[in-house]
Amino acid sequence: MRWNSIRTRFIVIQSVFLMSIVGGVALLFILFGKDYYINCDRIKMDKIYQNLDKVNLGKLAKDNTDAIDEYEETGFRFVVATINDDIDIVYSTFEGHEEKEIRKAYYRRIERKRGQFTRQPKATYNQRQQINLYGIMEQNGTKYYVYLYKFTSQLKNEMEYTEKFFILILVISVLIGGILIFYLTDKITKPIKKIDNIANKISQKDFSERIEEDKYYGEIGSLSKSINRMSEQMQGYINDLENYNYILLEENCNMTEMNDMRKEFVNNMSHELKTPLAIISSQVELIMEMDGKVNKDYYYSSIQEETEKMGRMISDMLEVSFVENGLGQMEMSETNITELTKKLILKYGALFLQKQIQCVTSIEEGCLTMANGKYLEKAINNYLLNAYEHTKKGHQIRVKLYSKEDDIVLSVYNEGNQIDETNIDKIWLDYYQQSKSKKLDENQKNVGLGLYIVKSIIDQHHGLCSVENKENGVEFSIRLKKL
Repeated sequence: MRWNSIRTRFIVIQSVFLMSIVGGVALLFILFGKDYYINCDRIKMDKIYQNLDKVNLGKLAKDNTDAIDEYEETGFRFVVATINDDIDIVYSTFEGHEEKEIRKAYYRRIERKRGQFTRQPKATYNQRQQINLYGIMEQNGTKYYVYLYKFTSQLKNEMEYTEKFFILILVISVLIGGILIFYLTDKITKPIKKIDNIANKISQKDFSERIEEDKYYGEIGSLSKSINRMSEQMQGYINDLENYNYILLEENCNMTEMNDMRKEFVNNMSHELKTPLAIISSQVELIMEMDGKVNKDYYYSSIQEETEKMGRMISDMLEVSFVENGLGQMEMSETNITELTKKLILKYGALFLQKQIQCVTSIEEGCLTMANGKYLEKAINNYLLNAYEHTKKGHQIRVKLYSKEDDIVLSVYNEGNQIDETNIDKIWLDYYQQSKSKKLDENQKNVGLGLYIVKSIIDQHHGLCSVENKENGVEFSIRLKKL
């Protein structure tokens, strides 16, 4: 048990309190108890004397003492005498008062104290531990000398017993009080210890436990409720902070990765532009130097091809910039995706025939959504272009448009190589494809920005883009809300 604990302090306070109360009473009794009892008996003796005036003192006898029996039972003693020529004892409390020895004792005392008898007496206490009263009453012409007395020697013994009793009461009170306080403080300190334990866990970000609200002590119950509420709030705040920290960390990593990709893209674009420019420059110089000695048509065709390649690169870069800066101002209207898809498939018909690609379609009629027609057409076009560029000669492309619950789903599947699962989530990043391939493939017409543009457009339409490796190929899909 710790000395600074609540339980210990309660027990000490209770012990001091009981000792102060009981001990204080005992001390007061020891100091003033005897005087108090004597003073009470003196007052009582004065009242008894006054009541004797109503008693016929001449008729007092051993068999006629009803008026004073109750006083004699409490220790008061009576002597009534008359004095003419001699002292005549009319009544005394003790039996055998007529015996000579007792009579002589009373005679001597009355004779000796005769001068102290008065008509208005007061009880006094002497050093012989006795309370005395000497009074004179007249009844029916007879003067009676009344002597009242009470011994207090027995009071000393009674006081000693009472003092011992007070000490015993003090010890018993401290013991019983200590046991009660121990039990009560245990009821109080248990929930406090529980609160302390859970508060320590909360400080260590452990919010798994809650404090049971105490029904007996309102303050502890209120404290428990406040700590539980604080724990829930802190848990929510910490979870939010950890989530924000995770998001910031992810965004920081993405920004770092994006910056690296942009730098790598610039370097690759510089390289890709440098190559066709060098080819064009060398071919122009060759034509100028060897005019008439070379096949100009071949070189003109080669120059045109390299020029078109550079134009497509620049066009893609400008398109990304246009999409990134223009999506926020899109105007939405009711758009028929069915007609839009059919129009684009018809547009790619010649390319498919040229490459001997079989295009299988399954288009549901009347698919409507809220969209920006121009941008949605660009997204679908990029899916078809991506499928065309990654489908080998003689292979198949499948385009499906259908309703699914409250959504419209457009999927474009092409036979060909599957995407590495470790990088499948990165294909939506701008410049990803180009940054991973140091040099453009001969048949690849874009620079890896098409899928990024698709996702940017569909995100603005609050839709979803997805990609999944299928048997012998890859399937891209778009999901939008149906009208």
